Amino acid sequence: MIKLILISSIFVLSSAIPTQLKETNPVTIPACPAGSRPLLRPDGQPRKCLPHQNSLCINALPDKPNADTVCCYHNQVDYYCCLDTTEQQCPDYHQVTVVIHNSFPQNPFALKSFFFKDGIEDDIIDATFGRGDEGLQNENGILVRRPQGNEILKQ
Repeated sequence: MIKLILISSIFVLSSAIPTQLKETNPVTIPACPAGSRPLLRPDGQPRKCLPHQNSLCINALPDKPNADTVCCYHNQVDYYCCLDTTEQQCPDYHQVTVVIHNSFPQNPFALKSFFFKDGIEDDIIDATFGRGDEGLQNENGILVRRPQGNEILKQ
């Protein structure tokens, strides 16, 4: 009886899975849009990049390149350097957050670059002041924490 219930439940579950999920053939997504070609690494793989960082693609080009057609393209999976792209194919990443944390690891004082979504600074300030943190003050657009009367000052 238990064996019959187990077999029938397996049949019901397997028939409930959509046919799209049963296919095991992988889908190959092209790295670049139609009509363009990927910039390849020395090992033959497409070169990856970051939004706002077209320099990663341009620096890898040979001498005297046509940098106007180079684009850091997002193919819905990853970002790739593409050649011979049109202006319509090359996206404008105004609403993408990129954080480069310690771009030179050999230097502990390396410059860190931050590119934020438009308006995120206002959201952070509103969220901070909405928490009820009375120690923060906005002075000319800079958040400053002033010690309260009962806090011990470290010297």
